[in-house]
Amino acid sequence: MVFQFHYLQIVYFSASLLSLALAVITNKFPPFHGSRIWKITLLFVALWAGCDGLLKFFADITAKQILLRLSYLGVMGTTMSWSYFVLVYGNCGHLIGRKLKVFLLVIPSVSFLGVMTFSWHPWFYTSLELVQVNGLWVLARRYGPLFWIWAIYAYAVIVSSSILLIRAMVRFPKHYKYRISLLLTAAILPTVPNLLYLMGINLITPYDPSSLFFALSALLIGLGILRYRFFDVVPVAYHSVFQNMKSGVLVLDSSKKILDLNPEAERIFSVTHLKAIGQSLEGLTERAGELITKDRTGSVEMRLNGRLYEISSAPLVSPGNMGEGLILHFHDITAQKDTEKKLSDAYEQLKEIAGTDALTGLLNRRSFFEQARREFVRSQRSGSPFSMILIDLDNFKAVNDNMGHLAGDDVLRKTASNLVELSRGGDVVARYGGDEFVVMPFQTDETHALELARRYVSAIPPRINSGAEMSVTLSIGIIVYDGSDETTLEDILDRADKAMYASKSGGKNRATIWRSDMKQDVVRI
Repeated sequence: MVFQFHYLQIVYFSASLLSLALAVITNKFPPFHGSRIWKITLLFVALWAGCDGLLKFFADITAKQILLRLSYLGVMGTTMSWSYFVLVYGNCGHLIGRKLKVFLLVIPSVSFLGVMTFSWHPWFYTSLELVQVNGLWVLARRYGPLFWIWAIYAYAVIVSSSILLIRAMVRFPKHYKYRISLLLTAAILPTVPNLLYLMGINLITPYDPSSLFFALSALLIGLGILRYRFFDVVPVAYHSVFQNMKSGVLVLDSSKKILDLNPEAERIFSVTHLKAIGQSLEGLTERAGELITKDRTGSVEMRLNGRLYEISSAPLVSPGNMGEGLILHFHDITAQKDTEKKLSDAYEQLKEIAGTDALTGLLNRRSFFEQARREFVRSQRSGSPFSMILIDLDNFKAVNDNMGHLAGDDVLRKTASNLVELSRGGDVVARYGGDEFVVMPFQTDETHALELARRYVSAIPPRINSGAEMSVTLSIGIIVYDGSDETTLEDILDRADKAMYASKSGGKNRATIWRSDMKQDVVRI
């Protein structure tokens, strides 16, 4: 294999590496409008420039023919992806439907097939000869009809996309036009040297400069990305935004007359575009004064035609600063507010469910502990007595075993209801678990705690009749903590539990007050 070297080969290889570097750098940016097709374009440019450099590096015809085929993959890929990128960035991509895209790929596909098989037919090249030009062995090419079909097609595609881009420049605001101008320059730049090359005018014979100029175009846009944040704001057509917005927009002049409105605003106010233009805001709605905040910024919420809207306003300075108008934006928040209310209601319901025993409706064990801890801390700070009454249902297991769980559930519900009825308003009543209940009387001493226990024992036990009569009684443990020793809430509950079991072992149906030496003060009912 024979090699040859020329300094321009370094330029081509540099252009190829530059295009690859731009693709890598672009990939690190957040995705932008057309970013995927832009990166594909850079890869095709890199392939084209690299193969053009290698074409002159190898001196034998076999290697050159292989590289020529690869080079045309870059040529055709660059042309098509570049043109499509220009359309996408100029917001003209919607003009090309799926069927048209397939149709536009027919000629490039047939042309590339012709390149891959040019050694079998004269349609793309009528002849390929190895000749020496300026000391380098190069391929002298005579073009066939398929090449000229491809060339005319490629120029037509580039020119058409450029025309659409020029039309976009007219529509877009001034601050977008420098972006479009740069893109248009980058699109047209490679076509000039390529056209001159095909006409036989070339300053770097025998090299085709087209790929170098495509790389230069890519560099221009790459600099725009890095220095000028070229893709931060993608120009979007007026029709795509204003006319198709799902929110209503009203544009007002300095005297609050309507300059413009979009279809959604027409629907909100039940008015046509022609009828609304020039009309005062007061003529559009009786609530015009409520639409705009005093400082003409911020937002208000208002119900219009049965829907709830968040209405925000922003100043609009007219051309020539002839007066300041307003832009009113109507965002429908009906569904959002409905969802928020449902979530709020569900949250409150969940809090209630989470803190309530499902069977009895009393506080559950977890919620009781939360309240007991707060009350215990308050009692320690104030020095007031802290009482706890622990209640267990005697013979409850026999009710479940002999009469069924439905009867047992009924006993629990009735007991809970009676506990609440017999307790005072500030007392906390909870289901402690199973057949146990707990009452935390508010600032209650031993005398009043015992009085509560007597009322519970005498009034609460329900009698159950089902052929044979069964009774349920209460065993109660009482503790009144006066702060005389260092203890915890868990210790207090443990003491109440011991006192309650003392009541059971003492014959049930009674209450026991816990003492430090556990000398049981028993109240018999």
